Amino acid sequence: MYKALYIMALQHNKFKGKKPLGREQESIYNRSVHACQVSTTREEFFFMNDVPAFVEHLKKLAQDYHDTHHSLETRYREMESAEKFLVELRQQESELLNRFRMVQNQLLASLDEEILEEAVELCRIFDQVRIINQFVIQALIAKGSETEAD
Repeated sequence: MYKALYIMALQHNKFKGKKPLGREQESIYNRSVHACQVSTTREEFFFMNDVPAFVEHLKKLAQDYHDTHHSLETRYREMESAEKFLVELRQQESELLNRFRMVQNQLLASLDEEILEEAVELCRIFDQVRIINQFVIQALIAKGSETEAD
């Protein structure tokens, strides 16, 4: 999801005369725009494009996603010990999850009923992705432990 947002943000920069997209990114963006045009009315589509603050937020989210991924890759390559790295990641995850839950509670408490259901669904999706990621990580660790024991 964030990759598509990042590509759309880059496309927005292209129109401002900034970083141009490669052929593959341009194609992905064009398919995304086409999907938006098909799924919304013409007026809604042009309204979405007239909201620079919205695009700026998407750009920031996409950049944060990219920066976090790059930082983790760098830390992984430079790690001294896999166990220590895993402990650090789990601690960081715990702190981020606590921060997320605090913001989540404040946000849900402040929403009108009509928007609340959508926000709850967004939270549900986040939790499901988190559960899947935890399961994958635990399975990989268990598999790694079995391989080392053999």
